[in-house]
Amino acid sequence: MKKLKLKSIIISLASLFIVISFNQVLALDKETENFFIENDILYYNPDGNCDNMFSINSNIDDGNKSFIIAQELLKKINSSDEINANQETKRILISAIIGNMKHESNFNPNNLNRRDCNEESCYASYGLSQWRAGRFIALMKSANQFNEWAAKDKNEQAGEYNFGPNGWVSSEAPSVSIEDQINYLFQELSSSYKSSVLTPILDLETESMSTIQKVEKATIIYGSNFEVFQGNSDPENPSRLSRIDFAKNFYSLLNNSVDYDCQIETNFYNLGKFKVFKQDDPLWANNEYSAQTFSQAACGPTSLATILFNLGIKTNPVEVVEKCRESDREGTNDQIIYPGNGSAVGGLAMLAKNEYNMEVKAITSNRSSINNHLRQGYFILTNGKGSTPYTGQGHILPILGINDEGKWVLGQTANYLSDYGLDGWDPANVLEGMSNSYAIKNK
Repeated sequence: MKKLKLKSIIISLASLFIVISFNQVLALDKETENFFIENDILYYNPDGNCDNMFSINSNIDDGNKSFIIAQELLKKINSSDEINANQETKRILISAIIGNMKHESNFNPNNLNRRDCNEESCYASYGLSQWRAGRFIALMKSANQFNEWAAKDKNEQAGEYNFGPNGWVSSEAPSVSIEDQINYLFQELSSSYKSSVLTPILDLETESMSTIQKVEKATIIYGSNFEVFQGNSDPENPSRLSRIDFAKNFYSLLNNSVDYDCQIETNFYNLGKFKVFKQDDPLWANNEYSAQTFSQAACGPTSLATILFNLGIKTNPVEVVEKCRESDREGTNDQIIYPGNGSAVGGLAMLAKNEYNMEVKAITSNRSSINNHLRQGYFILTNGKGSTPYTGQGHILPILGINDEGKWVLGQTANYLSDYGLDGWDPANVLEGMSNSYAIKNK
C-alpha cells in the first residue's frame, strides 16, 4: 500500500438514503497493519486512561518536572483547534517549548526573576516563560488573579499600580498554576504569536530535513520570537546553544517514552494537508455498528468524521457513531442507522447540521454542481452503488478535491477499495453510480 500525497482536498459524502454495507473485510490483515505502521498512524483509544500520557523517564535530572509540564502541553495541543499535526511534529513543538522553559525558569512555575534592582524596587519577570510587563498582566488576568495580586502592589498615594516599563515593582511572587500558565501560553500561540511562532513550527512537518534538525529549528523559532532572549541570532550564543541541546535531549527521551496505547487524539493518514480516517483502523475496526462492524458498515460515520475533522472539529469515527446513536430516530426522516445495511446519508447530513452546527446543502449530483461547491470550500458528502469507487451494496465516500487535470480526489475510508490518491478519478466514473450529494462547510 503506497503512501499517498495530496495538494488540495475537499470531501464529498453524499446520499440521501443509500445504505451501506461491506463484504468480508479482514480488519486486521497484514496489509492493513502494515499500512498503519508505514503511515505512522497511532491508534485511538477512547477508553484509555490518559492521565499519564508520557511515562516518567528517570534519565532526566529535574525531578520529572519537565515531563509533568510536557503532559500538560500535550493535553492542550490535542484539544487545540489551531493544531492539526502528526505525532512527530507535536513532540517537536513540545521539545522546543521545554528547551526554552528550561533556560527561562528551570521549570519553576513561580520563578520570579528580579532585574534592575535598587533599594526601593525591582522590575521582574515571572513564571515558566518569564512573562513581563503587559504579557504578565495578561497572564494574571487570564488566571483570574490580577485584582487580588495587584492590590498588594498598589501605591495608595499615587493611586496607581506599581508597574514599570519592563515588568512590575513587587515584593513577592504571584502563584499561578502550571495549568493556568499553559492555558495562557496557548492563548498567545493561537493569537499574537501564531504567525511568528506556531505556524512556522507546524510548517516544519513538510520540510525536507532530519527530525533533529527540525527540533533545533523549532527551538530557535520559539526562543527568538516567543521568549525573545538576547543574542538569539548568534549561532554561538551560550543561551541559544543550551536551549537547543536540552530540546534535542528531551525529544529523544520523549520519543522513547510516549505511551502509544493512550492517545487522546484521533487516527488518520495524511493526504497532503488533509486527514482521512480509515474504518479499518485496527483499534476500532471490529467495533459494532449497524449490527455489523466498523470495518464492514461504518463508511458513513467515518466519512462524516473526516469532513468534520478537516473543518476544525476535534472528533473521530467512534465519537460520530455515538452522536448517530443519540440522534437516531427509527422510522423517521432522521433515521441514520439501518441495522445490517449501514447508514443513510441524508441522516448523516442532518447530523452535521443539527449536532455540529454546519452549513449543509442538498446539491445536484452532477459535475458542474459538485465542482462549483468544491471550489467554494465545501466538503461533499455523497453516496453511490455499483462498481468502484462504490460497492454493489452501496458506499458513502468523500470527494476531497479537484486535481490539475480536473479529476476528483477521493478519500476512501476502506483500505480494500481503490484509492488513486492525487491522481484522482474521472468524474464520469464517480457520477455513474452516484446518488445523492450534500455540500458541507462551516457557517
